[in-house]
Amino acid sequence: AKMSGTVELFQQCLGKYDPDLIVSLHPLTQDLPIRAMKANGKVVPFVTVVTDLASAHPHWFDKRVDRCFVPSTSLLRMAKYRGLSDEQLRLYGLPIRPTFWQAPKAKELTKRALGLRADMQTVLVVGGGDGVGGLGTIVEEIAALAVDELPGQV
Repeated sequence: AKMSGTVELFQQCLGKYDPDLIVSLHPLTQDLPIRAMKANGKVVPFVTVVTDLASAHPHWFDKRVDRCFVPSTSLLRMAKYRGLSDEQLRLYGLPIRPTFWQAPKAKELTKRALGLRADMQTVLVVGGGDGVGGLGTIVEEIAALAVDELPGQV
């Protein structure tokens, strides 16, 4: 029942936004939108962009997609093993902004640009795609450590 309610939400979104293309960037967002399109009788090109590099969850590879962009030959092989055709597959690499390929600026310049002190150690806290619960609490606790025990900034 829960799944059918989610399909209905996707159906409502399809009706409201009338997309020209649907792009999935997560392995668990293939099945439900595709089912919603089928239930609506609406045909919208559906594309998956696999963002894992060397190994991937099988749900990335849904045979009903129009195109599946994969970043590596190992995932191209996996997609074929999972039943996707050559016509569906594109070996494209990871979609990364060009600035990620540029040589990094000196740490001091980056810290100043972010309003941080250049003469202090800095902690960067990030949460991954699988989610990190309580990230705000983690940051607060690390910041408290930085103030109380370490000469640094968060």
